[in-house]
Amino acid sequence: MVCLVMYLFLDFEDEQHRTAQLKDLFYRHDNPDFFQILEDAIRQDAKAQKCLTDAVQAAIDGQIEQYDKDYDFDRFELDMLKRPEFYTVSFLAWAEGAGNKIPEYITNELKIRIEHYFQSKVWRDEERRKFPVIDRQDFIRRTNEPLWKMTDAILYALGYQSRATEDAKVNFLKYKDRAKRLMAYALDAHKAHDLKLYDFDDHLFDVDQKDIEEKRQKSFYASKVKPKEFVTWLDGLGLDIPILDGKIEGNVSSHVQAGGYTTPYIDLMIKAIRDLKITKDNQPPVKNIQEWLGQQNPDLSEREKGYMATFLRHPEMKKGGYHGKNKKNG
Repeated sequence: MVCLVMYLFLDFEDEQHRTAQLKDLFYRHDNPDFFQILEDAIRQDAKAQKCLTDAVQAAIDGQIEQYDKDYDFDRFELDMLKRPEFYTVSFLAWAEGAGNKIPEYITNELKIRIEHYFQSKVWRDEERRKFPVIDRQDFIRRTNEPLWKMTDAILYALGYQSRATEDAKVNFLKYKDRAKRLMAYALDAHKAHDLKLYDFDDHLFDVDQKDIEEKRQKSFYASKVKPKEFVTWLDGLGLDIPILDGKIEGNVSSHVQAGGYTTPYIDLMIKAIRDLKITKDNQPPVKNIQEWLGQQNPDLSEREKGYMATFLRHPEMKKGGYHGKNKKNG
């Protein structure tokens, strides 16, 4: 969002300078220092700051469409900031409606993209209707079911749920990089006897081998797994899977062991521990944790972020204990 706001307020010396600066703006999204520079620059302009504040709220209210990233897990693991991304055209449509002037060069530059956006949005809205996001409480509750169809197991792992037909679920999943990778991992785990697939035909054979992969895919998605075994196996892969933000212990989430109750604050703090890799020996500065919390939930007050950041760190840190030990050891 910071980049999109800056997109509206940048000044350019000439065309060559504009091209270089835009490339720099949109291709350094994994650099936290760069984002800090952008945020500092926006704060110096009252209109830009108001635009950013209003845009964040508009995104929360669903007025600006968020881009659903189909990360492969490797890419997702590298994106430590987990900054949400938004469709440029959706942001510009909102910004114009909010009274911000859109530079003519932007309109000309994005003419084709604007047309494509509104055409494809109809399809995306229908897909979101068929495959809504599953919340963590519902996911935890479903782990008590006796068996999951593999289509549902993979959907849950990617953060979706659906009452669509099995064919529709397969069509939704088969083009997603993460679904393909989980399928390959699950098949390997089945061969190694690390994950039991029920009703799976692993003796597929086709004379000319033309459609063997399609048959194998259909057989895989027609199989079933025990939910808690699947979740434990999934967590053991060490991949960045948001629905597993709660630490999996044994065969079941610690939240299930506690009776299934959690709160948005607890979920966010568990996510912070996982994403920021907080341990007894790795204690990020309070300021860094507060910034991360604010990026995840812009509605948090400074006091709330302060409390949560403090509770995420070891009590000894209030005394400077670990810093002191590290200095002595160093």
